[in-house]
Amino acid sequence: MSVRMALAKLSACAAGCAVVGVCAVHVAEPAAAKTEYRKVKQIKQAKPVKRVVRQALRKTKRIRRVTQKAPCCEPEVAVAAAVPQYVPPLPP
Repeated sequence: MSVRMALAKLSACAAGCAVVGVCAVHVAEPAAAKTEYRKVKQIKQAKPVKRVVRQALRKTKRIRRVTQKAPCCEPEVAVAAAVPQYVPPLPP
């Protein structure tokens, strides 16, 4: 038996004992004097209305400026040099 199966069996046993123990506690408690089988309806209270407070308009207009940075250096262009291929000699 693997350790995993042993732990699974142990936890199942512990959970089963806990269920049995909880049921035993509820059986040992005295029964309620008054039992009701109908649901008591509750009146819902009105929720407060949230009001949105608008902000006053700004007196000054915001100016958006776009700035461009000059490149610090130009990108280097890679130049591939032609390399001659090795040609095997012709057979005699």
